[in-house]
Amino acid sequence: MDRRGFLFCAASAAIAGAASSAAAQTPVAAPAPVTPAPTLVPATPVPPPPELEAIRAVTIGRRGVTVRLVSHGCTRKADIADFVERKAGVTTLAFGRKRIEMCGRGRPGETTLDFAFKDLGIDPDEPVVVLNPLLAARGRGGRR
Repeated sequence: MDRRGFLFCAASAAIAGAASSAAAQTPVAAPAPVTPAPTLVPATPVPPPPELEAIRAVTIGRRGVTVRLVSHGCTRKADIADFVERKAGVTTLAFGRKRIEMCGRGRPGETTLDFAFKDLGIDPDEPVVVLNPLLAARGRGGRR
């Protein structure tokens, strides 16, 4: 190798070294900070509106809706108002007392009331959502 080739090789090596050291000195962008995942918090139970009657059971049959609710013995169908609402393809049904039951003393019992689909203005094939809160059923050994 002659002198000119040697200088050429040396110059090439120097340029390559300078380029690699310049690349090594180029700052690399820091990774984006990691955002912690949102913490899921259980929903706080929202009490139902006081206007809605708490019911023991609801059954939807071929002819209508049967509701079992707490009573001292004098609750009649005329004492219970029904509310039907249709929004966005969903039919909701709710029951509320028209007046407070003032008869009877001691431990309350239960009464069963039947509401016909025809009287409620609901098609029997229409899905219905009942909005009333449910009370735990009273069973043997229960504290209620």
